[in-house]
Amino acid sequence: MSDAKQSSAEWAEGRSWLPRALILAWVGWMAVTALRDPDYQSVFRGVNFGIHEFGHIAFGGFGLFVGVLGGSLMQLLVPALAGLAIFLTQRDWFALSVCGAWFAGSLAELSRYIGDARALEMDLVSLGEDDGSSEFTGHDWNYLLYKTGHLQDDLKIAAFCRFVAAVILFVSVLHALRLFWLMATAKKADAK
Repeated sequence: MSDAKQSSAEWAEGRSWLPRALILAWVGWMAVTALRDPDYQSVFRGVNFGIHEFGHIAFGGFGLFVGVLGGSLMQLLVPALAGLAIFLTQRDWFALSVCGAWFAGSLAELSRYIGDARALEMDLVSLGEDDGSSEFTGHDWNYLLYKTGHLQDDLKIAAFCRFVAAVILFVSVLHALRLFWLMATAKKADAK
């Protein structure tokens, strides 16, 4: 048995799967709904929005392009780093599944934003008026894809991001189901 399989099996011993299943169902449902319905609002959408806006500030000192990219980058880094931090500090295998589902939902939200790069139909929050003094229109992905010469590919890139989000969600749920099975069978072994 690999070290990861052994470690996750040891972690599962004596733990209850039912409360974790409820957490995963809630987070997974939000991610699936974000994949299916671009207008879906959840508690994570507000959290992701705050993280996204903070990313612009955090990366803003590295120039306009990196500052604009920083919002989306931070929106993906936070769930990834949260899962990693919880795993490294607490060896919580289930946190990887939850943060994976959060990451998938966040990427699904970003795919909507990316897919709007040419259409510019989304209502966006702006910190100020666009006075025309820069090439930045206020729409992150319009600017980013234009600057990289891929504006015409916005829908393809968005579809790819949605596909990756779906794969990450699927893997996260499978990982959690494996943990639930380990927890359930470990309890049965203890009862014997």
